[in-house]
Amino acid sequence: MIIIASDSNLEEELGKVGKSGVLTGGTFVDLTRKELRQQAKLNGAQCGAKFASNEALKSVSYPIQALAKSSKTLPAMLGCLWSGKAITRLQWAAAFGITLGTAGFSMGGKKGSDIEAKPLGVLLLIVSLLCDGTVSAAQQGMRNQKEKLSPYEQMFMTNVGAAMILLPVAFVSGQLQAGIGFLMENITILDEIAIFALCSAFGQVFIFLTIAWFGPDTNAKITTVRKMATVLISIVWFGHTIGTTQWAFVGVVFASVFAEISEKLSRASNWKTDEPASTDELLQLSQSGPSPWHSMMPRLTNGKKENGKKSRVSQIGEEQRRPVLPVLPVHMSSNFLATSACAPSLPARPVGTPQKRHLAARGHAAQRAPVVVLGGGAAGMMAAMTAGRRGRPVTLLEKNSELGKKIRISGGGRCNFTNISEKLDRAYHSSPVIDEDFAQSDGSFFQKAFRRYPPEKFIALVESHGIKYHEKKLGQLFCNKSARQIVDMLQQECLAASVELCTEAECLTVAAVDGPRAARYRIEYLKDDKKKEIYAEAVLVASGGLSYARSCGATDLAHRIADSFNLKVTGVRPGLVPLLLPSDAWTRSLTGVSLEVAACMGSTVFVERILFTHKGISGPAVLQASSYWEHHADAHKPLVLDVLPYLKEEEVLEWLQRRAESCRKRQSRRPMPASEELARKLPRRFADGFWKNEASKHLGVRPRSGLEDLESSALQRLASLLKRWEVKVIGTEGYPKAEVTCGGVSTEELSDETMECKRQPGLFFIGEAVDVTGWLGGYNFQWAWASGFAAGAVC
Repeated sequence: MIIIASDSNLEEELGKVGKSGVLTGGTFVDLTRKELRQQAKLNGAQCGAKFASNEALKSVSYPIQALAKSSKTLPAMLGCLWSGKAITRLQWAAAFGITLGTAGFSMGGKKGSDIEAKPLGVLLLIVSLLCDGTVSAAQQGMRNQKEKLSPYEQMFMTNVGAAMILLPVAFVSGQLQAGIGFLMENITILDEIAIFALCSAFGQVFIFLTIAWFGPDTNAKITTVRKMATVLISIVWFGHTIGTTQWAFVGVVFASVFAEISEKLSRASNWKTDEPASTDELLQLSQSGPSPWHSMMPRLTNGKKENGKKSRVSQIGEEQRRPVLPVLPVHMSSNFLATSACAPSLPARPVGTPQKRHLAARGHAAQRAPVVVLGGGAAGMMAAMTAGRRGRPVTLLEKNSELGKKIRISGGGRCNFTNISEKLDRAYHSSPVIDEDFAQSDGSFFQKAFRRYPPEKFIALVESHGIKYHEKKLGQLFCNKSARQIVDMLQQECLAASVELCTEAECLTVAAVDGPRAARYRIEYLKDDKKKEIYAEAVLVASGGLSYARSCGATDLAHRIADSFNLKVTGVRPGLVPLLLPSDAWTRSLTGVSLEVAACMGSTVFVERILFTHKGISGPAVLQASSYWEHHADAHKPLVLDVLPYLKEEEVLEWLQRRAESCRKRQSRRPMPASEELARKLPRRFADGFWKNEASKHLGVRPRSGLEDLESSALQRLASLLKRWEVKVIGTEGYPKAEVTCGGVSTEELSDETMECKRQPGLFFIGEAVDVTGWLGGYNFQWAWASGFAAGAVC
């Protein structure tokens, strides 16, 4: 059954349009347009190869065609190479050996008179080989996808696609009708056709399993060599004979096959015995997809079986255990990470260094991990992957059942992951510190972190994973497709860096303990309704703040940990949050009205749109200003709005004077209220309400008065009111609607280079847990990346 959908979340997608999916055996597999194009290319190339090969027989003799098709292995390997698969020199040598042996065997004993070739036939054979290479490229490309069809689903789609192409062609050419007529006249042949179809289907299963497990290049070698095996069977079974030269070519073929098999077995033995692997081997395995024995054998860790225990990624779901995208330099598939005996390496870590494994839920009384990260959000995953790249064993504890929950819902589901505007240096602020023991922050705490990890570095990481993005306004960068791509990217990087990901593990307490440096912190957490402990040399607190408490399960864990170590926590309040206006405010009648303004809170001004709601006022400009609202001693200091932000006050006054003079000269007998003139530059509902409830009362005139009724001084006051309208604010909509939490662990407590506590070595606070708040538009994510990198690089 074909289902139209727009994302891989089945519950949300069945009612949307944009992608196609296949529902097979109760499992939904979504196909992007790119994947559909690959499937269509695959089907078209397969049909093209068969058509060209069959038509070539009309213009070339059979030996020539056998010679050409013996070379199928080489274009298949070139297709895989084009799609990003790494191929070793020995594999190339084996392919040439198989091709040479098969071609020599096919030509053995043929006389010159037996060989005939017309130009058209040769051209068709070349087209057939090109189609074979295209098929392999498409198959390898589909294997590289994060979400792949199973071998049986691939087989189904291939046959359906081929039928959709060949049936119309057969019908137009008349071959379909002729074939049906032949069957009607020879009904007894249906038994043989059924047996043939059953055997073909059975053989196809092995072909598609081979493609899924080993790749289309290996499948091409097998399909070529199987002809040799058939020849040997015919010699033994039927007594056929072949010449000495042909026997020599048979030896070349099987020697090539044996050499490649020996190489694969040797490499597999290296993994099992915990011998370090080379960078080339890691790259090849990372791009070749999951190996068949991963699903058939118990997990191997340091050469020992580990039955009945969950793998290191068991808690993050099957959906998230995907191979790393093939565009990455040296990254492992997550299946490989879960089964390999030696930890994979990134270029930043010395290749071949065995990695000790640490998992916080082995059933022992207490575990040890040099680095423990509390929180699997943006800052936490960045810190974990950075530390892991340095060779540090890292355990990440996340309260939720999935990582990056807040990332997934950010930016309307597309994740505004950073900002490239020139305002980065002034887009952040910290709370004022009112304490004689602390000096006032100069607002530059974050500068060193941004110099070490600027937006350009995260953009490069995004591009290395093939994630497409676009710039909206004001330097804001969004994913083209989905915020889940950022989560998947960070998760893949963590797995590639050997980070232990432990979800549904809620941290309860962190305490300093007396003992060696390697175990100076005890972390108590709840896992499977049981309290567990883990000891660490360094603890990175990345549990965020209180925003999105309901949807993301946010808590005040970071603040409680800071309090337990007597660290200063300042200015905790909702940030980037809608503001509440008095219940009797006339603006309640403007619900749904939006206009562009300059919103001012203190000395900070934001020029963007606002939106009036049934509770108060929202929109980007107000969300920005809300982060500064409670910075003032008077918590009820009004919000100042400039409703004509692109005009100076003098220009507004000149415009009002011109309109007033025009109204006086107007010959109409019916006077018009001033709101009619204001509606020329403002939304009508706002202009009507503003004049009736705000301006007329401020000027002491009747609501029906027109501009022509106002004196010069009144016009001046109206211009001032339009440029500086004070709106009384009584509060915010709180943490459930806040996009960030302002305040946090005071920057005076932390090193601005490493995010480590000055008075508590080994304890780090990063991301939203720190008293650093950025503007709307990707700035807070950039702080998460930069602070996470700063801590992960030294912990």
